[in-house]
Order: sequence, then C-alpha cells, then structure tokens
Amino acid sequence: MDELEESAVTPEQRRRRKRRAIWVLAVVVVLIALVITPPLLNVNRLRKRIATSMSQSLGRPVHLDSVTLNVLPVPGFTLQNLVVDEDPAFGSEPVLSAYTVKASLRASSLWRRQVEFGTIHFEQPSVNLVRRADGRWNFESILLHAAQEDAAPTAQTKPGPAPRFPYIEATGARLNVKLGDEKMPAALTEADFALWLPSPQQWKVRIEAKPARTDMNVSETGLLHIEATLERAARLEDVPIELTAAWRQAPLGEATRVLTGSDAGWRGDVDASATLHGTLGDAVLGGNLKLRNLRRAEFIPEKMLDVSVECSAHMAVNVAVLHQPACTVSPTPIRHLGFGAVDTAPESAVYVTADKLELTGLKAAGVRVGTPKVSLAWLMDFARLWSQRAPATEVPQGTASGSFLRVENGWQGELHGTIRARSLDSEAKAAAAERDFSITSDGDRFTLAPFNVTYADKTPLMFSATAGTAGMTLRLAGSGTPHQVAFLQWAMPALADGFTQAMPVLAGDSVAPVKVDLTCTREWGGEQTCVAVRAAEAPKPKRRR
Repeated sequence: MDELEESAVTPEQRRRRKRRAIWVLAVVVVLIALVITPPLLNVNRLRKRIATSMSQSLGRPVHLDSVTLNVLPVPGFTLQNLVVDEDPAFGSEPVLSAYTVKASLRASSLWRRQVEFGTIHFEQPSVNLVRRADGRWNFESILLHAAQEDAAPTAQTKPGPAPRFPYIEATGARLNVKLGDEKMPAALTEADFALWLPSPQQWKVRIEAKPARTDMNVSETGLLHIEATLERAARLEDVPIELTAAWRQAPLGEATRVLTGSDAGWRGDVDASATLHGTLGDAVLGGNLKLRNLRRAEFIPEKMLDVSVECSAHMAVNVAVLHQPACTVSPTPIRHLGFGAVDTAPESAVYVTADKLELTGLKAAGVRVGTPKVSLAWLMDFARLWSQRAPATEVPQGTASGSFLRVENGWQGELHGTIRARSLDSEAKAAAAERDFSITSDGDRFTLAPFNVTYADKTPLMFSATAGTAGMTLRLAGSGTPHQVAFLQWAMPALADGFTQAMPVLAGDSVAPVKVDLTCTREWGGEQTCVAVRAAEAPKPKRRR
C-alpha cells in the first residue's frame, strides 16, 4: 500500500519535500548557532566574567592571562596562567596556580547568559595550604565562603535558580604545606584530585598522590589514597567529616625519610590506613599500621618480625591536635568490636598513650609507655633485630608488665616480671629456674636491679645495668665459675664484650669458683671496655667430717 502511495507522488511533490527538508535543516542549524554562539561572541569580555565568577565562588581574587574558545567536542574554554591570590594575612604566595585550565560549559546555561561550568580540569596545578602561628588555616575562609553560596548538585541535569556546582578535577597536582612563611619539605606530588557536590549540603573529595620531599631524593614512596565527605556548617570546627585514607606499597626506609627527613635505619613493608568521623573540631580517629618483614638495615636476621599497630584518638582537625591518643603494638592484628573495644586481648602488647599530641610540632604531653603483659620471647625477637650476636637458639620464657611516664628530664616508672631460663649452675645444667627482675627509671637513666644469674644459695653471681642518653654501664659481681661466665657470654654476647680480657682467669675451664667484680662501660655507637675490681680465687667450702 505504501509503495502504491509513493508511486502516486509526482516529481513536483518530491522537489517540494526536498526543499522543505533543506529548510528544516537550515532552521535547525541556525537555531543551534543562535543558542550556542551569542554568549561567546566576545571571548575577551568573557575573560573578566569568568575571573569574576571564580572570584565570587572562592572569595579570593582570580587572574587569567588569556582565554581560548573551544567549540568541539563540547563548548568551553582553555584558560592560561590561572592564579588564585592568597589572603594577605597568610602570605603573598598564591593559594593555587595552574598554567592550563580547561573548563567545559553546560550548554543549557548558555542561552540564559550564565557562565555555568560542567567540569573544570586543572593540569599540574600547585596548591599551598598555610597555617598561621595562631593556628588558623588559609582554606578556612574559602570553605566557609563556599558553604554560604547556594549551589545545586553537580549531577543535576536541568538548570535551576541555583547554579550547578562543577565537577572539579586535577591531574599531576602538587600539594604543599606552609607553617607561616616556611614551606615544609614534605609534600604530595603527582596527585589526581576530584571535588564535586553530590547534594546541596555535601561535598565529596578524592585524592590519590605520592608522598615526596623537596630537600632530598626519595623513591618508591608508595601511594596515598584519600576519600572524604564534608557538609556545610556556619563554623569550620562544626563541619561534619567522614574520611578514609590508606598508604600502600611504601618501603619502611623511604617512609621514614618522607616523614622525618632521615632514614631511621629500619626496613620492611608498610601498609597504613585511617578513618575519621565526626566534625573538624572533634572527630574520632582510628588507625592501623602493619609492618611486615621488619628488620634493621645493617643486616638480615634469621627471623624478621611482623608487627601490628592499632591507634585511636579524638582529633581536632582544624588545629591539628590529637586528644587522648592511644596505640597498641602487638605481634598479631587486633580485631575491633568498636571504638576502644577488642574481642580478645593480645598475648603480647605494648601500649603508648598521651594526654595530647600537637601534630604540627610533634609536641606531646603526658606520654606513657607500658604493658599489662608482654612476652620476653617477643622482646628477645626485637633484640635480635638489633644485633647479629644475639643467639637465636636460647629463648627466655616469662612475661613482664609495668609502665614509664615521660617527665621533663626523661622517663619515670618501673617494669617488673619473671624470667624462666636454663640455670647456670654446673650441678643442674639442664634445669630451668625462675627469678624476678625489675627495671626502674628516675629520669635520665634506666636501672636493672641486681639480678641473680647463677641461682646459687651463697655468694651468687649478680648482674646489674644502667643505661642513659650517653651510654650504658654493666656490673657483674659475686662468685662464679669460668664455665658459668662463659655461658653468660654466650647468652648475652653483645653485653659481655671484654669480660675475659679484663679477668683472664675467666678464660680457663676450671670448675673452681672465683670472685668476680667487673664493671663495663659502653658509649652508644662505641666499643665496650671492662675493668676488674677484684679477681681472686674464692675459698673452697670445707668438707664436713
């Protein structure tokens, strides 16, 4: 039927249809040109309008060198040398600068003669976060100004009375932190950044970057990933925040160089994560740090350690202060049931707490290090990371507990426990005995109380030690056989240097006890020297008739 109707159309009617289609197409093209072209006829005049629009959004003066019009694939602009000025109260260096910025326009807003951006893309921008001496940050006014501006969600399809917030992104960005006029050497580089408005009262932020330093060459620093949600509030400290962060694939040596500016001499693999929820004035912080294959840089021990660190605190983000921070260091991860609660206590754990920690200057108050129970075998595993001379076969059994409080001139507290180890008595070589020990601190030095290493009933061989900021002093006094002293040197080779040199009589294989009174000193990083106060053969016990 359709073929019959088409065959009935005359050539004149076909020509009329063709001319009508051409006119319709021409009208459509003209309408499109009229819709898109009028607002863009004077690009130079729009340069000021674009800068003014950005200035109003940020609350800071914005400058542009030039604007280039883009028609395809979507209408937009390429901005050259964009600079966002700093508040003079925070310095003269710009808050943000970028050589190239590409901004796409929302086509639906053009005919309404509004400069409404769909996306704003910064290529390799530089951003400066500045903290003044009074604790105020330069981004506070920008954030509060943005909170006062009405904006529609980024994904809203139809225009409304409030302009739609653009999707802001950056690639290859650099983030610097300044304390006053001093720029910190630590920075984030090669950063990919995104900011958008999912709802009228909420911002979303995503950052992926590499930690770096400007004062030294560091490599393989891993990847830092941050996702955060912020909501509107009248005051900065009342801004609600939900944040998750993770630092992955960072070698421990390079991580310490980034954080402290020097290599701490430790090696291993680092995985760190953190969560933050609450407000910028009072948020609950939770963190986890996993160290795998932990060792010193000087040598590879027979056994490397895996360590888990769990932390919690209340954080005032706006002033970079932690209140009541607490960390648990243990050989195995701790499974949390909620803030401050765990399902089971670890068999070995060391706790580090403080009343307050200021992150900008790393100033802490009320620092305490302690443990309700820690395995001596686990502590010995740590000792073996420091020295190749710590024997790997002799594992002491026992536990210790106590705590030390940081005071003005050092540490104050006590650690006490029980050790179960093989006896040094020749009559019971294979036996094991238990003895109590204690370590105290009175400020600038730690003291190991005299400790019986032979377990003899009369004139035992006692070992004691003190350690301070300059070095350590050891003392071995009492009565013991060369065999017993040799065993002690084998059990503690790093602490027993110079025993036999100071008392040659201890180098023999005699079973007769001798009087021992040795004092050894060692400066940290130096060699140990021993001096014998007295070396004489002990009187043999009289035989009973």
